[in-house]
Amino acid sequence: MIKGNFHRLLRRQVLTHFGEGFKTSPELESFIDAVNEAYRDFDKDLDHAERILKESSSELFLKNKELNALNSSMAQTIADQTADIQRIAFNLQKAEHIAGMGNFSWNPATGELELSVQLKEICREYNIDYEQGVFHVIQLFDNTDDIRDQILYAINTREKLHIERMKMKHREVYLMMEGQIVENTTNSGDVLFFGVIQVVTERVLSERQYIEQKDFYESILNTLPPDIVVLDKDTRYLFVNPGAIQDEFVRNYMIGKDHNEYSRFRKVSPEVHEFRMRNFKNMLETRQEVEWEDSVIKKDGKREVKLRRVVPLITENNEIKFVISYGIDITDRKEIEEKQLLLVDQYAYQNAKLIDFTNIVSHNLRGPLVNIDLLVKYMQATEDIEEKNDLIDKLGPIIESLHEVFDELVESIQVQNDTEMVWDNNDFTEAVERILKGFNTEILNTGAVFCVEHQDVPTIKFPSKYFNSILHNLISNAIKYRSPNRPLQVTIEAHKEGNKAILRIQDNGLGIDLNRHKDNIFKIGKVFHRNPSAKGFGLFMTKAQIEAMGGNIWVESEPDKGTTFSVEFVDQD
Repeated sequence: MIKGNFHRLLRRQVLTHFGEGFKTSPELESFIDAVNEAYRDFDKDLDHAERILKESSSELFLKNKELNALNSSMAQTIADQTADIQRIAFNLQKAEHIAGMGNFSWNPATGELELSVQLKEICREYNIDYEQGVFHVIQLFDNTDDIRDQILYAINTREKLHIERMKMKHREVYLMMEGQIVENTTNSGDVLFFGVIQVVTERVLSERQYIEQKDFYESILNTLPPDIVVLDKDTRYLFVNPGAIQDEFVRNYMIGKDHNEYSRFRKVSPEVHEFRMRNFKNMLETRQEVEWEDSVIKKDGKREVKLRRVVPLITENNEIKFVISYGIDITDRKEIEEKQLLLVDQYAYQNAKLIDFTNIVSHNLRGPLVNIDLLVKYMQATEDIEEKNDLIDKLGPIIESLHEVFDELVESIQVQNDTEMVWDNNDFTEAVERILKGFNTEILNTGAVFCVEHQDVPTIKFPSKYFNSILHNLISNAIKYRSPNRPLQVTIEAHKEGNKAILRIQDNGLGIDLNRHKDNIFKIGKVFHRNPSAKGFGLFMTKAQIEAMGGNIWVESEPDKGTTFSVEFVDQD
């Protein structure tokens, strides 16, 4: 009989095979027990397997759910990226169309050539058969060998290719090509040449037209006699014509330099540079044309005067695009104007002298002539020989006085017209001592004291004849018009002021009332004190001699205190 603690599966199998009530042997029992134990282990393993399978199924479900979610996300991402790529490709195609350009890829090993849609359209427009390969295409352009060499060089060196202009044969069509070798990631070991081609015909023709116009206008500007310069608002030079700078090297050097650099390079004086910059700034502020006269000393020492104008070119936005500066050489005209002004001054001066001369003639000659006329009438009226002889004797002094006046007038005219006298180096101390020796008697009789100082002026450049006459007249006046109330003291001194020498003769004599006589000091025939020898001619002659040589004379004086005459001698370097 089978025990009841058998594993149910084993029990079912035994009963099925032997039937109910079957009795077993000990050996069979041992075997069945062993099998029964094995079944019990199987149940445990089955339970464990069922438990593991249940748990694995749950995890697999969750993972599958996550995978489905990830798959959906990736699908959306791929869809978005595909849309972006399509949008970028569309935009690139439109951009290529607008720019008149297209891209290509070429496998140098296989000759395979792929073109973008836009590049295919360009090829169709200009009848370029790209399907026959790159080297067939470049046969359609000028400088074929050069283009091929540049392409091969870029392939071998893997450097960038840039051909600015490729002109088609027998056509005014220009293309620009750029490209570079890159690794082919889809086929290991292969390389691809990627590049772009752009139609630049319009740009090339525009540049050519611009260059032709530029050359045309520059040829005009370069042949004009005035100097012409084009600058930007920061004074940088954009164009300089030969009228401004003859040296072509210097002209080219100045392009891009500003006016500060120009002034340093040309060694323009700081005063002239600042003067020009002030005018330029004024033009920028007012946005109006500015004109001035530019005076410079050239390397040869000659003065050059230019009438310079600076004109701003204003844009529609009221901005200064650039500035045109041009100058006209007016040196000759300026010299003529200055000579005319000098002549006008000389004529005015001569006219004043002529008026003085006329007055002197009418005044100084009238008296003697009236006296002569009266004496002649008396001689004609008398029959007495003795009386006639007496009248003739009276004519002598009158005629002698008339000769003196005439000689003085002639001398004054000669001084005013004699401007080409030779200049001498006069020893100052020697000249003064010589004049004082001539007045030695008067100096001893009056007890006059003369003090001579020449400081840094050992010599004075001036015509000796005039220089001695000036010293004689001024020293003579100091002695002649001394004060009776005090001993005469005279100081004679000379000093340098730049390239000029100043002579001063100061006395403590009678002095002159300048409030009354200021305008008549140096006029002919004017006297300011009663003195038998006074004729009013010495100061007139002194002033004429000084001014004839370009100098100047002036006086400072107070009544009964003394007088100081100052003489300015020019060109004493």
